[in-house]
Formats: sequence, C-alpha cells, structure tokens
Amino acid sequence: MEFIDYLWDLVEYDKERTKENWNSRAKQYSESDNRNEHNINYELLASKFESPEKCRVLDIGCADGKHSRVFAKYFSEIVGIDISANLIEFARLKSEKESIENTKFIEASWEDLDIDEMGFRSSFDLVISNFSPAIHSEESVLKICDVSRAYCYISQHVGRNIPLKNEMLEKFGGELQYKLMKDKMIASFNTLWFNGYLPSLNYDKRTAFKLLTEENIDDFCEDFEDRDGAINYLKKRLVNGKLEYKIEHTNGILIWSV
Repeated sequence: MEFIDYLWDLVEYDKERTKENWNSRAKQYSESDNRNEHNINYELLASKFESPEKCRVLDIGCADGKHSRVFAKYFSEIVGIDISANLIEFARLKSEKESIENTKFIEASWEDLDIDEMGFRSSFDLVISNFSPAIHSEESVLKICDVSRAYCYISQHVGRNIPLKNEMLEKFGGELQYKLMKDKMIASFNTLWFNGYLPSLNYDKRTAFKLLTEENIDDFCEDFEDRDGAINYLKKRLVNGKLEYKIEHTNGILIWSV
C-alpha cells in the first residue's frame, strides 16, 4: 500500500483554491460551447442497465450540469454535486430553462460530504466523475464505490498535444508544464485493483479548438523562456484580435462494477 500512497502523493489538490478558481471561472465556463473534449458516451453507460429509466445517477463535480442534463434523458433522477456555488447556480438555472425536472444540484465538497447523513450510501446505480478535481485521494475514489450499487465511471486527461506551442518552443525555448491528470488515473486504477475491483481502462482521443485573444496570451506563453518574445509573436498573428489553435487530447476512462 506504500506504492498507492506514493501515487496519490503525486496528485496536487487544494480545496480552497479549487473552490475559488471555479467560482471565478463559472460564468466563462458555462457560456463556453467548445467543450467536446469532455464529452461522455451517454448511450454506452445507459446500455449497461436493463431499465435505465428506473435508475439514479450521481454526478460528482457536475460543474454547470452539462452532463447531468443529458443523463436526465436516460435515467430517472440525476443528482449533481460541485464545490463551486456559482457553477451549481448555473446548473440549476440551465435545467430550469430547459424544463428538466429530474435533476437536483447540491453545493458540496466530495471529500467533506457525509454520505450516510445524505442517504447516499449504495443509493445510486451509476456514479460518474468526469474530469473532476474532486478525485484526488484513495478515500475519494473508494467513496465512489460506497455510494454506488452498480457502476462507476472516472475520466481524466492523460495526454495533450498543442501543435502551436510545439512550434513556438523552437523559437522561444522552454519546457511545457502540462498539469495533466494521468497521475490520478494511475492512482485510481491501482486503488481499485488493490481493493478487489476490476476496472476497465479505455482511451478516447479528441481534438478541440480554442481561441487565443490578447486577454489570455500571457497565460498561454507562461511555458516559454523568452516570454516577451512569444507574446509579441502571437500578437502579430492575431486576426481581428483572435487566433484559433488546436488541442489534441487523450482521455483515460475507468469503468467498474461494485
């Protein structure tokens, strides 16, 4: 088990910083349409149940409820939780706007949530955590098993390639510091395996496109040694204040039965 502890020690997590970050980003995130790299195969998960319309789903780190609202078409009840009060408010408003009545959203930290007090223990047929920072420890993974009575799902980025940054490395030097979640996937898989579960691990490759503007150029260039040179280079490439760039993602997906 020392090996498991070592793997989780590689995962960085600060609860208060995470809450502050997502509260500040909530509006921008909820208005973004370009989130295809985070999509779920809803039909695949629904097909695991003989009568999904009678099943309950828990969405951990539900954000603005994007996935919860889609799951609501397949399952009887969806409960979404998120540490960000602002994201939860967007989730509620969007469900109300779309007249979706079988979703419920709760502001809560997954690590602090009392599953017995909430009546959550073994009460959900499917529990998902899709690219959520809530999964950051052995306890947070095994807690998923505690609230599920059938299937569980975790996904995270395990690989990323940005051709524009690769091109600029030759010009401006530096080393890319991608904060990927592959350590979470390795630690999660081993935690489940050592606790008697048999998780399947699959990979999903997606391509997304994002816009670079003068407002976010500074952040984009944080990896380069000649940061000022990189910023000036990109500003010259902006067309009408924007530059579209490509991101190639490899996502890891764990699915297991309890």
